[in-house]
Amino acid sequence: MADSTPAIFREFTDFAADQIGIKHPGGVPEFLAKAVLGGDLIKLLSTSMKVSNNKISKIYDVKYPSYKEGIPQVISELTTKNMTTI
Repeated sequence: MADSTPAIFREFTDFAADQIGIKHPGGVPEFLAKAVLGGDLIKLLSTSMKVSNNKISKIYDVKYPSYKEGIPQVISELTTKNMTTI
């Protein structure tokens, strides 16, 4: 499933890191990533794809229309949940 905000994987991970107050993840040399994770997964993570959420949006009401709205809310909910279990 995709949201309505186009983004590359790096933008997504950097945004998530910013939201939890940690530094952005560093890069890994491609040859090392392929050796550890395999070429197929690296290709999936690094290939730009245009996708549409038009069909799913007609039958499913998403709680957060974009990752930029969803990530802060999910982090807030997880933080609240963890605070109540301590």
